[in-house]
Amino acid sequence: MVRILTKENVAQLLNMSDALKYVEEAYKQLTLGNAFVPQRIVITDPAPGLTLIMPGIIGGEMSALATKIVSVYKQNPEKYNMPTVLAKVMIQDINTGDIVG
Repeated sequence: MVRILTKENVAQLLNMSDALKYVEEAYKQLTLGNAFVPQRIVITDPAPGLTLIMPGIIGGEMSALATKIVSVYKQNPEKYNMPTVLAKVMIQDINTGDIVG
């Protein structure tokens, strides 16, 4: 089952102190070779925008597989009343590849 969390959900579930600990541990695992973050994929869209796809995997206690997708469209605020930058993170089960969030 896929869980969708809003930024408000994340703020309730994760405080900044814990977030910083997780980031520190992720960089430690990357340095130790237990994580892999390939170069991001950049897709230039026909419209005046671009999309960035950034996958990553980490082993150890934090075991996680995630992909962040970011779109940057400068015309969004004026033309569509939307933010210039839109982003989502997809989390997958590290054992099965199933999308879980």
